[in-house]
Amino acid sequence: MKPITTRILLAGAGALLRGIGAAMLTNTEKFLAMSDVQIDLNPSLLSELKAPSVLLILAGAIMLVGGIRTRFADLGLTVGGVVYGSYGLARLVGMVIDGLPTGSLLIATAIELVLAGLLLSLRLAKTVRKQPISA
Repeated sequence: MKPITTRILLAGAGALLRGIGAAMLTNTEKFLAMSDVQIDLNPSLLSELKAPSVLLILAGAIMLVGGIRTRFADLGLTVGGVVYGSYGLARLVGMVIDGLPTGSLLIATAIELVLAGLLLSLRLAKTVRKQPISA
């Protein structure tokens, strides 16, 4: 991919991650209701659900910075690939253990896995291009 494509992907995926983190942090119940997930407003449950939100916001920020400042692109690609990939893989494991979730969560799984694949592929391609050719 061209550098501009990498920058756009990093910025878009980073902004999406920040938005998801912010929604989970500030309005957990409404955010989850968009995927037909109903929760009890128990403070302990809300605390557990909000716990990863700042991680998502920070990971998204790293990706956004990588999209703007090329010297941070490798870090952004790695962080994004790991975060999106871990969410997608965890959802797949959950499907095996618990059964299929709603359609919107199936779509989220596909988006997470596609983004992880793209981000990690770009990171790997950059690593391969930097390797010296040995005789």
